[in-house]
Amino acid sequence: MSTHQQPAATTAPTNLPLILSGPIIRHASSEQLVIWLVTSRSVKLELRCYHGDELLGAATFNGEHDGHVRLGEHAHLHLLQLKPEQNLPQDTWLAYDIGLDPPDDEPFTGTQWLADILPQLMFGDATRPDFVIKSRVDHVLHGSCRKPHHPDPDGLLRVHDVLAVARQDGAGLADQPAMLMMTGDQIYADDVGGPVLVAIQRVIDLLGLFDEAINGLEHHHCGRDLRKDNNNLYGRTRLLPDDKANATLRETFFMGARKPVFTSVHADNHLITLSEVLGMYLLIW
Repeated sequence: MSTHQQPAATTAPTNLPLILSGPIIRHASSEQLVIWLVTSRSVKLELRCYHGDELLGAATFNGEHDGHVRLGEHAHLHLLQLKPEQNLPQDTWLAYDIGLDPPDDEPFTGTQWLADILPQLMFGDATRPDFVIKSRVDHVLHGSCRKPHHPDPDGLLRVHDVLAVARQDGAGLADQPAMLMMTGDQIYADDVGGPVLVAIQRVIDLLGLFDEAINGLEHHHCGRDLRKDNNNLYGRTRLLPDDKANATLRETFFMGARKPVFTSVHADNHLITLSEVLGMYLLIW
């Protein structure tokens, strides 16, 4: 599949939040702090790291910085890397903050910080998100993929509870997890509920996520064509052609039968295009 640099929508929404997804600490060590987030506008950003009120390091990022990827008309991915002059301390509480400065033609002016935009990120009376760089991996939270249509409660609520306990009076550093380890793709692309797929495709249109060319299909040339097909919901195994099973391993497990491109048993709503995968990420992270 090759990417079309054409948006899926052109009408600019007027009520999109500035931060669509994140921020998430993707990596934290003494040498660097890496934060991931997606914004609805092209913005200038500043990442700061603190120990108490002491500023340990700061870095600024213009709209087209090295860690910026434009995902659509109204979706900008940012991977912010802060490398302080002196190593960040371990086994103590640190905090970070992100300042966002939209273009001059935006309805609001001035730099906005996380306490202004996402005060729900902080616990208690904290004014910045906090974290610990541990010298020893003594407490690990583990997960695989988020599945929004699963009947069980959201597993991240348990993560929230663990983090809240670590910030209570009398808690110690041992109560704070050293990391959250995700050993899967972080989403289920092959097991998607019908209402979830509808929401994903609404996000594609709302944010104008870029479409892409799909080669080799007679009637579907891009993701927009696939979404107009009668098999878009609960029939996606019929959208793409069968693929002959010619590998020995596949013949062993599937006895040489012809299989569709999707081999999952829950593939009726399997995500197909990059914009659909991005839409799911933005909805659940």
